[in-house]
Amino acid sequence: MVKSVSQMDSTNGLLEGKREGDKFYRANGDVLQADYNAALNVLARLDDREISRFTPYKEVRRILLSRSPAQLSVKRVESGTKVRQPTADKSYAQICATFWEQVPMAVAKKKPVTEAGGLPYSADTVNAYIRHANAKLGVMSNTTIRLPMTTGTLSIDLLLFGGPSGGKFMTSFGPEKAFKTTTMTECLVWYIAQEIKWRRYIAANPEASRPPPITLVYWDYENSLHTSDSGAIFSMLRKWVPDVRRVEVFGDDANLPAVYVYSEIPDLETMFEHIELLSEAIPPMAMINGRWFWKMESLPAGVIRDEAVSKLTGVPCVSAPQPIPAQVLVFTDSIPAMAPRAGIGPDKSAAMALQARAFSQALTTTQNYRVSRRMMVWAANQLRERPASGNANPNYEVGGNALRYFSDVRMSHSPQAYKTFSPPSHMPQLDKEQRCYESTWNGAGQDTYSFLKITTTKNKLDGARDQLSIKLRVWATTNGASQLGIDPVYDVYQALEMMSLMEKKVGDNYRVLAFGLENAAKGMTWQQLKTLVLFRFESDEMYNAVVAIFNDLRLPESLEPFNLRDAVYDLIHHGDGVNRWSTNVFGYEDTSVTDDMVAVEGDTPDQAAAYAKVAPSGYPVVAR
Repeated sequence: MVKSVSQMDSTNGLLEGKREGDKFYRANGDVLQADYNAALNVLARLDDREISRFTPYKEVRRILLSRSPAQLSVKRVESGTKVRQPTADKSYAQICATFWEQVPMAVAKKKPVTEAGGLPYSADTVNAYIRHANAKLGVMSNTTIRLPMTTGTLSIDLLLFGGPSGGKFMTSFGPEKAFKTTTMTECLVWYIAQEIKWRRYIAANPEASRPPPITLVYWDYENSLHTSDSGAIFSMLRKWVPDVRRVEVFGDDANLPAVYVYSEIPDLETMFEHIELLSEAIPPMAMINGRWFWKMESLPAGVIRDEAVSKLTGVPCVSAPQPIPAQVLVFTDSIPAMAPRAGIGPDKSAAMALQARAFSQALTTTQNYRVSRRMMVWAANQLRERPASGNANPNYEVGGNALRYFSDVRMSHSPQAYKTFSPPSHMPQLDKEQRCYESTWNGAGQDTYSFLKITTTKNKLDGARDQLSIKLRVWATTNGASQLGIDPVYDVYQALEMMSLMEKKVGDNYRVLAFGLENAAKGMTWQQLKTLVLFRFESDEMYNAVVAIFNDLRLPESLEPFNLRDAVYDLIHHGDGVNRWSTNVFGYEDTSVTDDMVAVEGDTPDQAAAYAKVAPSGYPVVAR
């Protein structure tokens, strides 16, 4: 009996969950103190009429299993009950006939009497019945395809072997000042920048078409995303859109916002209820017979459905013009600040347990909406210290274990001191601070940087590929501006190293082994590399600087000035960049992130062209 009380969940009286040491893990992810849980079970036995003090342990187990909702074996031998075989009084033919009475006549005509070899069914029979079940239940067998999309940071894209995808749940965790919010915001502002560029392009070319926009939502529980013109979001945005205007980001009466930012949020459940309500406006997506479709409840006026697929699924299906990696991106900052509705009030006891239970319920409830609508969620969490932990690990994550179980990707963030970073030798340390400084690209000012290390502790995007690390520079200040996010220069440098396309020689000497730069007569300086990464075509000063660099490197005259970051982006998301990284890590190529982007047999020329030109971020190359 001692074992049964220690393995039983005291909150519901069921034999489910698991005890490990002094912890009892409930089926929903909550954690109880094991001895306290067992004591409650012993107390509850006083009122149990089926189990007495002297009931044999095997009988106790049988009784508890009979009460449990867990699946038993086919014969239910665990519960000690007698089993009656359902087919004992009917022949196989009679049972099959009962099934086929529920299938429409048009389908039933396909049922065979006896197949060759004596089998009473065939693949056609099963397929006909499944089609009937699909139409009746509104379901359809489809493939959950991963279409990689950028995080705004090229090194993280490679670390995740192409980047995340719609329907995934990502968690960044670490101590304070580990740049978790910075990394998430970098991703957010990159997609804001693409949306702004698209709107400007359509305004200048009204006859042009564009892919469906990605809805961006930011839940600022910490009130840390300052949305003023001098705040972090605009400082980061100006890296990609120097002339960005506030109305382009947050909208007005005549313009839709590029991002929806929520800062006055009553409780944890509000965000998940918002996701559920948003799913009513955004139709689910599925890949059926090699093509992408939206599954609609009803068709808006003027929208044409695909008759064959609609008949197959039993619901109106509309063909998607091209692969859509994600329809919604949700950013959450941060988990510790999300108070559960039940824990708000004068009684703050059991707050941690209430929060863990709320996350477990909310993540379970919204998972189907998130996956079917291709919503990606990226949340920041904190590592906190447990007092009086002894020899055990003092660090723990807030929010319970459900966040670990439901996360497809978990990234550990840790700030790095300058002396442990091993940066290129030209980077001098800033006095008395663990940062470095260097000249701006044109030598007219000074940039300062901090350092960050990111390690994947879980990666379900493409198999067991975790425990890999990268280091990043965080752009702290430049000529009076601050909070510029992840430094694109070091990001490009590291991405090239990860793909074995950067040759570092003694001193301030770098050679890029791609994009025509491998033909340089000598290596470039870091300052020249920095200029190529930050280059913008609309700046005459930058254009002339790049021309001077090409002349100094004695590159062929046929090589036109280009932005090096754009070239590396294209190599990762349209070329063999991920395969190069996979080869370096595992010794073999990873083609899974590119196979889904090819046109399939039966595509029209326009469809094939759309699949060929679309970027994994959901934006054609023209928009960047």
